[in-house]
Amino acid sequence: MRKLEWVLASSVLALGGLAASSPLAAAAPAEQGPPITRTPAAEVKYQPLDPSDKEGRGPQIAIVFGDMKKKAPVGFLFKVPPGFRPGPHLHTQDYYSVVLEGTVHDFAPGADEGKAIDPGGHWFQAGKVPHDNHCASTVACVIFIYSPSGYDYLPITATPTPATKRATAGKNPGST
Repeated sequence: MRKLEWVLASSVLALGGLAASSPLAAAAPAEQGPPITRTPAAEVKYQPLDPSDKEGRGPQIAIVFGDMKKKAPVGFLFKVPPGFRPGPHLHTQDYYSVVLEGTVHDFAPGADEGKAIDPGGHWFQAGKVPHDNHCASTVACVIFIYSPSGYDYLPITATPTPATKRATAGKNPGST
């Protein structure tokens, strides 16, 4: 658990450093909120990504900041069970991921899974690029995901729909 806390703290500090260097950060009044908030890893409250998952056996999320329902910056912890594979999909927006626990693969559909991404490793996923993921651990994988423009998930069917073809036109499906 200490490794998770260290990696999460490093990720938050890095994101905080980016925000602090913004001209808007310097102009923000001090009374906008509490000066420091803390959530130890043991107190993170996950909720099922799928509201019908009453048992909590599938993917779960814990919002760190932002709102999943808006096309605005959002950061969240994504926890998936060992062996989890969502299947080929894409997101309409770019996102950044940092592995906190477990071993994860991010790869083009139908391609070799490539190198494993262990805790502290990260990847960038361009929007509208088909890909798949795999939690290749015997324990749950926990990933911090940051998307500057909101987050969505669009499964890819075996036969691409006209909308999927338009969304992926000109993109390199081999990119991860």
